[in-house]
Amino acid sequence: MDNLLITNYKPDYTNNIMTISIQINTLGISSQVSITMDEFNKAISGNAGGVDRVKVKVLNTLIDGLKALRPDSTTTTTELSKGTLSIDSVKTTDNSVTINAEA
Repeated sequence: MDNLLITNYKPDYTNNIMTISIQINTLGISSQVSITMDEFNKAISGNAGGVDRVKVKVLNTLIDGLKALRPDSTTTTTELSKGTLSIDSVKTTDNSVTINAEA
């Protein structure tokens, strides 16, 4: 957790969220993540290690946000012809490729 640095945090009591700025030095990533005040308070409460619990919560929230950006599938259609072979479409989904072609 030493590679994840909390650079700033800003409470928004009106909307009940805490916005946390982070930096992941090993990956060269800087980002802002918002979590609820309840999540933040739960992470910092209890025994020692509250900062690490906040970092884990922030990291998991960032990962969930990045997963949401990943498309479920992508479709690319390319029409090529060489001689009598024509590729009608190429579809990739979850590490598989489907090519529709006519001779």
